[in-house]
Amino acid sequence: KRRQIERERAEAADKAALQARCARLREEHAMLASGIRVGKITAQGERVYLDDATRDARLVQLKEELRGCR
Repeated sequence: KRRQIERERAEAADKAALQARCARLREEHAMLASGIRVGKITAQGERVYLDDATRDARLVQLKEELRGCR
């Protein structure tokens, strides 16, 4: 009985983690697919924008990762 409860708790935790991961992936996909300029600040304080090739590659990668999110 205790093992079953522990297994159910572990499965619930795994499911919650998967849902959170999928939500982050969907959010990132929506941001990149929208076409807005995406950038980050480097350690030197410079703003660097994502180029189109990198954006497209990341979109393909996100689509692959999102297949496990159904």
